[in-house]
Amino acid sequence: MSSLEAFREHIRRLVSEGRSDQALTECDGRIAADPQEPMLYRARAYARAQARLLREAIDDLSIVVDLDPGEPRDYFTRGRYRLMLGDNSGAVADLTKTLDLSRELASEYYVDEAYLFRAEAHLRLRDYDRALDDVRSARSASDDDVIWTDTRTSKREIREAALRGKNQR
Repeated sequence: MSSLEAFREHIRRLVSEGRSDQALTECDGRIAADPQEPMLYRARAYARAQARLLREAIDDLSIVVDLDPGEPRDYFTRGRYRLMLGDNSGAVADLTKTLDLSRELASEYYVDEAYLFRAEAHLRLRDYDRALDDVRSARSASDDDVIWTDTRTSKREIREAALRGKNQR
């Protein structure tokens, strides 16, 4: 395990033990010593998110995507945090970038979840047709697969809400 991976695991352990303040202090120190290392900002974004400092976590992830723009997970995570804060347009942009990068990398890891989170963002923007398109695109997700934003929802619930919204127009 590299020293960066060990540091990331150390931060996760501190957070799981309820010592987020210490985790953040250690992240700040490491970032001051190596401000060009994306993994350090990812670790701090994680600690900040767990401490419910989502705006600050988004700021860290914005630095990460500037330093390392080719990693889908950073856009995916930032998109989820934006959705949780009600920045639905920002969430759509980040989740779209997740899907684009996943296609470029031939990686399916984030695809279904990105479609479902983006469908939820479209739903909140009252863009029911796009929400339905994204639900349909999440092919390997079952109807009962659950995603967590600021609320718990499933593929079925998103689809039903989008259909209700579309029919009320």
